[in-house]
Amino acid sequence: MARMTKSTKASRKDVAKLAGVSLTTVTHALNETPDTRLRPETIKRVQAAAAELDYRPNFVGRALITGKTFTVGLLQPSYKSLFSDFYQRIIFGMVGAMEQDDYNLVTMFRSPQQKHLKPIQQGRVDGMLILQSELDNSHIDTIITTGIPTVVVNGYYPTAKQLPVGNVRSDHQQLMQNVMQQFVKLNCKSVLAFHDYLNCDPNRQINNAFIDIINNKLNNRILGSTVIPAKDNLQQQIRNLFKNGQQWDGIFVDGYATADLILEEAKKNGLKHKKDFHLIVEDCYKKPDSRSIEEASSYIQSPVEVGAAAWQLMHKLINETTTEREILIPYKKIK
Repeated sequence: MARMTKSTKASRKDVAKLAGVSLTTVTHALNETPDTRLRPETIKRVQAAAAELDYRPNFVGRALITGKTFTVGLLQPSYKSLFSDFYQRIIFGMVGAMEQDDYNLVTMFRSPQQKHLKPIQQGRVDGMLILQSELDNSHIDTIITTGIPTVVVNGYYPTAKQLPVGNVRSDHQQLMQNVMQQFVKLNCKSVLAFHDYLNCDPNRQINNAFIDIINNKLNNRILGSTVIPAKDNLQQQIRNLFKNGQQWDGIFVDGYATADLILEEAKKNGLKHKKDFHLIVEDCYKKPDSRSIEEASSYIQSPVEVGAAAWQLMHKLINETTTEREILIPYKKIK
């Protein structure tokens, strides 16, 4: 057979001739058509012939054969989400994993007009990844009713094995188990959770776990309370907590920035960290410019791993190769 020149584009027929197989076999070998069995050596021979001829499968033909668009939608809460470092790290993990499966991502944003439903209804995406922190799940309900494979990322949505719906998020329950076990080892008797459990679903999950643990530990005389950080004049609120004489020997706080203020105000009130109280911090990811990261124990999420796991679950749901519906990514402990 004459070799293809650089100006000549190889066809499926050329690949079939070089590999000594039929056109149908070339199609199945290069497109991984479901429910079609080929011998591994046949697939390798076809792939080798395609590589030698620099053959590139036609995307339209591939889509017609497989019934897939090789595109998934990513629904974000709003345009402002583009400024979220945490969300961007999750997306980074997604696209890195998707690249290996030759899939593309289409970014969408929620709106009152529900424009994100149009690509689903038109069959332009194979699945929907939903970045979710809000407490309201009504927009997810609408997507679920379309029957499209869906993965909720960072939030929680109740699932059932008969539906192609899953969750991927950080393991907030295990986080609180680890935090409280650490406080117990430090002989803490009164623990304050300083975080806004009304702000987002992950914080609510953390708070629910905190309450459950406290209720189960009452016999060990571990008392717990929760204070929601003030949106305005946070530093004054922290100052008042110390001035009012209420002292906790264990403080769990959401975010390095808030933890820095707690250490600052405690020092002003003559309280020493690791002597008068112990501080444990939770944050979205490591922020080295923080004072508290040097002084306190902290637990950070792994957003890149969350994103990668979200795609892996989505890929399985699209191909109907799993009954798994939830993946929890552990927090990483620092110090």
